[in-house]
Amino acid sequence: MNKNFIRLIIVILILSVGIGIFKILNRKKKFSPRTKRGPTLPIVETIKVKTFDDRIIINAHGTVVAQEIGSLIPEITGKVVYISPKLRPGAGISKGELLIKIDETDYELALENAKANLMHAENQYKIMKANSEQAIEAYRLEYGHHKKVPPLIAKIPQLKQALANVEKAKVSLKKAEIDLKRTKIYAPYDLIVLTKNVGLGDVVSPSKVAATYYDIHSLEIKVPIQPEKLDLLDNNATAQVSLLQTNRVFEAKLIRYGPEINQKTRLIDIYLSVKTKDLRPGEFVIVKLQGKIIKGLAKIPCSAIHNLDTVWVLNRENKIFPKKIKVMDEQEMEAVVLGLKQGDEVVVTPLGDVEPGLEVVVK
Repeated sequence: MNKNFIRLIIVILILSVGIGIFKILNRKKKFSPRTKRGPTLPIVETIKVKTFDDRIIINAHGTVVAQEIGSLIPEITGKVVYISPKLRPGAGISKGELLIKIDETDYELALENAKANLMHAENQYKIMKANSEQAIEAYRLEYGHHKKVPPLIAKIPQLKQALANVEKAKVSLKKAEIDLKRTKIYAPYDLIVLTKNVGLGDVVSPSKVAATYYDIHSLEIKVPIQPEKLDLLDNNATAQVSLLQTNRVFEAKLIRYGPEINQKTRLIDIYLSVKTKDLRPGEFVIVKLQGKIIKGLAKIPCSAIHNLDTVWVLNRENKIFPKKIKVMDEQEMEAVVLGLKQGDEVVVTPLGDVEPGLEVVVK
C-alpha cells in the first residue's frame, strides 16, 4: 500500500464517524421532551380600603374683588379750594369726611339772587291777586252778584302766570341751595382711595373724575370651582381664606353663586364675603371651603386612579375588574374618593391598557 491510499482510508473513516455522531445527536434533540411555559402574570401591589365619614374640604384659589367701586365726580363746575390730606391712593377715609371743597362764591351769590327772585315773584303774585279781587268786586257792583265774572275781567290768566312765576322761583332757589351744598363733597362710605386726579386750584366739572375709591365693606372673594362641586356646598358654607405670602387666616362665608359657567375654563365663580380691612382688590388667596359631611369616603393613592374616574379592584381569584369612583378631593399624591366599599382591595400599581378579568400576582 502506498501512502496516498492510506490517507484516503483515514479521511473516509473520520467522515463516517462524524456523520454518525451528528445523526445520534439530532435524533436525541428530535425526541427530547419540551418544557411548556404559561404566560407571565403581572405583579401588582394593592391596598385594602378603609371607609370613613368626613366633611369635604374643597381646596381652591380666589381673587379679592370690590363690588362697590365709586368715582368722585363733582356735580358742579368750580375751582378746588380744599383737598383732604387723606385723599391719596391707598389711604382710608371714614364715611362723612370732607374730601374736596369747591369755591362757594358764585354759588352763594346765586343763592342770594334766587331768594330775591322768589321774593319779587311772591310780591307780584300778591299784587296780581289784589288786582283780581278788585276787578271781581267792581264787576259785581256793576252787574250784580248773580252775574258770573269773566276770566279776563277777573285777571285769572295773569294770576296763574304770577303763581307759576312763584313756583319757578322756588325751584330756582332749591337748585341754588343744592348747588351750594355740592361745593363740599363728602365720603359716601368707609373707603380706600384708588386714584387721585385733582389738585388744589384745579377747575373741576361734572365731566371730570377727581378720584376713584372702593367701599371697604364690599370686599368679596371670587373663587372659580368645578360646577359639579356645587352639590357639596351648603348655602351657608364657610371658608378659611389665607394670603400666599403670609400666615394670616380670615373667616369667610358663601353668599352667592355666579350667573354662568365660563365658556373657556368650564368653571363657575362663587363669591365669599369677608370681614376685614387687611385685604386689597386683586390679591390672590388660598381658600379652604367647608363642604357637606359625606359618608363612605376612602383615601387612595392618585396612582390607583385611571381615566380620572376608575380603579382596578382585586377579587378572591386574584383577578382584577374596573370600578367607577368619584374624586371628591385631591392633595398631592393622595385622593379622597367616593364609590368604594370597606375592604375593597385596590390595585395601586399602574397597569396601562388591560382587560377586565386579568389574573395578577399580588406582591
